[in-house]
Amino acid sequence: MDHREHDHLDPNHRLHQNLIGGLGNAGIMAGYAWDIVMGMTNRLRASGALLALGVIPHLLTGCSGTSIVEPGFNPKTAAAQAMDLYDTNRDGAIDTAELVNAASLRAVLPKADTDGDGRLTQAELATRFGTYRAGELLVTTFPCSITLDGQPLVGADVQLIPEPFMGDAYEVASATTSTGGQAVLSAPSVTARGFSGVFCGVYRVEISSKNGAGEETIPANYNSASELGQEIAPDREDVERGVVLALERPKARKKPGRKNE
Repeated sequence: MDHREHDHLDPNHRLHQNLIGGLGNAGIMAGYAWDIVMGMTNRLRASGALLALGVIPHLLTGCSGTSIVEPGFNPKTAAAQAMDLYDTNRDGAIDTAELVNAASLRAVLPKADTDGDGRLTQAELATRFGTYRAGELLVTTFPCSITLDGQPLVGADVQLIPEPFMGDAYEVASATTSTGGQAVLSAPSVTARGFSGVFCGVYRVEISSKNGAGEETIPANYNSASELGQEIAPDREDVERGVVLALERPKARKKPGRKNE
């Protein structure tokens, strides 16, 4: 939602925003439940005017007056670096075959592919990345619900790992799933200031759950070789609603039976 919609939020939701800021980590899961009930996501917003696009960090001020410094980010530079990383055949576009190895950019594709050819050019990426800094919203909560084979995944470590082209200042956001398989991820610098939030950007998702012997119990395509990507942006409806991640273990192949003669 943009700032005009924010002005029309009901008083209860505004109260909730203040409570989340004051309660910090202790209020995260309660806040998640409240958001699901109300069908909204609590968002941290900047107070006053924001600086224009560029590498100069933005200063975010929450309801309590606590400041959050947003990492420097240049959309054009990020787009050029993304092309260097994923346009392996150097034809000027990241195509379907190359997107197989770019889970995070597959998440960007629906919004960024303006000509609908199924590929991403540097210009399309730069334009899309620019939307992360075009408005007042630079940080948003990221609630998610995770299942494994149809059951809530409990006690799993969930991480949003920023793509290298986002820059070194971007942090890994993390959380541990609750008994209902729910989590609200947050970047350390945001959490340290009593809030829960993730900076807008492009991330790889990793989900891990190890047994007592330290062995991974989640398939590798969800962690060490993750095929999950997530874009955090002001116009992402899935982030607004809360992301649902349905994981599945590989199905065991049935051994062929002996045919009756």
